Amino acid sequence: MLLLRLLASAIVIVAAFPALERYCWRPYRCNQIEKAAAKTTERNIEVGGGDTESIRAREITRRLIACMDDKPADVTVYMLTAANERVLGNYEQAIAWYQKALTYDRRPEIYFGIGETYLEMGNMEQAHRYFVATAVFRMDFVKDIPTKMRDEAFAEVIRLQQQPPAGGYAPP
Repeated sequence: MLLLRLLASAIVIVAAFPALERYCWRPYRCNQIEKAAAKTTERNIEVGGGDTESIRAREITRRLIACMDDKPADVTVYMLTAANERVLGNYEQAIAWYQKALTYDRRPEIYFGIGETYLEMGNMEQAHRYFVATAVFRMDFVKDIPTKMRDEAFAEVIRLQQQPPAGGYAPP
């Protein structure tokens, strides 16, 4: 009888292992990856896209993409992936990841990241649109807009506040 109970307990433990791995261990591991990625990504952006930063960015991107199945609605994972794609010079892919993040949340940081990406691509018109969207959501982001576009974006936000479009402002 004792042997039967031990066998039943072992079966329950073995049967529970995939669920524990899927719902406990992998999300925990992805949180650790996300925290490390945030620090490394910030450093990569500050330093630039050298060889070492590119290697780090590629590895971070690979790990973050692997976490997307476990954390599909985690906007930070998409934003970090987009930032690393920018370090790698994959601007179109970066914009796609930012757009994916926008399907879950409308944070001003996402619009700002898209604006920076368009600026890096040399598309000033699109960059301006996204910087304005950023400032419409949070005016304190105006100080972070590159100097050459800050005054234009600020003026556009003031104009939108004074004369709101019919039906309200619709971000890009």
